[in-house]
Amino acid sequence: MNGIMIYSFALIDRFLINDILGSEAVGLYVGVFQISSVLQVLGSSFSAAWFPWVFNYLADNKTSGNILEYSFSLLGLFAIVCSFFYVFMDNFMYFILGSNFIDGEFLLFGFVLGIFFQITYWIFSPIIQYNKKNLVLTYPIIPILLCSLFLNFYFLERQGLVFASLVYAMSWFLLALITVLYSFKLVNAFKNL
Repeated sequence: MNGIMIYSFALIDRFLINDILGSEAVGLYVGVFQISSVLQVLGSSFSAAWFPWVFNYLADNKTSGNILEYSFSLLGLFAIVCSFFYVFMDNFMYFILGSNFIDGEFLLFGFVLGIFFQITYWIFSPIIQYNKKNLVLTYPIIPILLCSLFLNFYFLERQGLVFASLVYAMSWFLLALITVLYSFKLVNAFKNL
């Protein structure tokens, strides 16, 4: 259920952009997003290895708060990677995508920021899943998805694609924030046992 919600969450903006602003706008949006997806591939590849490691670590050290230190260290590393990627792409996107996508440089910030928050979610969610609290990850997606739909539906035509990329970042920020805070709650509860 969580995967289906995340998938819907990630694609709904494209349907609205196509419907409200047209195929040229969605082409620009998707083109720049695909460039940003390099970070997403890096994050999801790392997550595939991180997830079982967290489970093994927590099985042996459930009452230790070190998992949060490791998680924040990784988050710092990904913050540096995302920052370098943004600076590089901001300076070279024209050469990579060509002149048809020159307006896309303004979308890049929202996408890189959103993907950073998505990576944050991937880093902290195994703590919640290890503790069998998966619904904590599912329930917030519904109101965040509805908020994203509402904002894009009512403001996209006036505010444009940059607004949509910032709504994408805001949506992932909210989900990452809930995930980090609940991970803290779980780890602190086990430290006090």
